[in-house]
Amino acid sequence: MITLGIESTAHTLSVGIVRDGEALSNVIDMHHAGSEGLIPRKLADHHANLFSQVLKKSLSDAGIRLEDLDLIAFSQGPGIGSPLSVGVA
Repeated sequence: MITLGIESTAHTLSVGIVRDGEALSNVIDMHHAGSEGLIPRKLADHHANLFSQVLKKSLSDAGIRLEDLDLIAFSQGPGIGSPLSVGVA
């Protein structure tokens, strides 16, 4: 079974792929907020702008196509609502 997992609870966007318990890829991109802190809308924009790129890299690193996936899992919380909604979508 090939599973794709999406992490988007706050400042980190990650897509990982596992086949039968073996990690095939894990691509991570983090929003660096600086002194302003974590602003939910900026986190969501970061995730939305980079999601396609992170997904494509993870699929490429794993050597599979989207059609090969058996299961998609995503973070439901706890976390910040705006960036979480990007992972769900």
